[in-house]
Amino acid sequence: MFMPVHAGRPAAVALATLFSAPVFRLVSCCLLGCLLVLAATGASQASTSTTTVSFTILPAIEVLAWPAPTLSFSGSPENDAVVGPLQFQVRANAVWSLSLRSDLVGGRMQEYDLNTGDYVYSGRVLTRALEWSLSPTGPWSPVDDTTIRLVSGMPPTDASGVVVQLYLRQPTSFDDVILPPGREYRMVLTYTAALSY
Repeated sequence: MFMPVHAGRPAAVALATLFSAPVFRLVSCCLLGCLLVLAATGASQASTSTTTVSFTILPAIEVLAWPAPTLSFSGSPENDAVVGPLQFQVRANAVWSLSLRSDLVGGRMQEYDLNTGDYVYSGRVLTRALEWSLSPTGPWSPVDDTTIRLVSGMPPTDASGVVVQLYLRQPTSFDDVILPPGREYRMVLTYTAALSY
């Protein structure tokens, strides 16, 4: 087929001009296609990683309810006065215990001056120690200034906790005298709830 040659151009240049645009478009399309294939191939590949999560429960104990901070009761000679129950509500996620101790040696109530807010030096002391039990009928044990376990080795509780009931008994005799106004027999009990290891 005869193709006209543009005037003023050599035949080789004219032929190259005729084919340069389609060849350029073909090369451009091939390059674009390769890039799209490479891009699609890169997007289809995924990277993964993992995180291992571990958790440790820490030991804890909480007392939801303690006995009232003040307690007053009375009794006559030779008639033991019992008061209670004093309630503790404890929750714990490990083995636990509950203990008490008195601020007085021997656990015997001493004469206390309400005006000075202190024990009376060389004041009266009850003849018998205050006693404790987990039941209103005993058995009874005296309190002391050393730590006494009310309960021990208690298993973990649930979220609502466990209630421990404490009863106190004060034995009296005719050797125990009535104190003047502004004085009373008194002691302070300290309770401790703790985890057992």
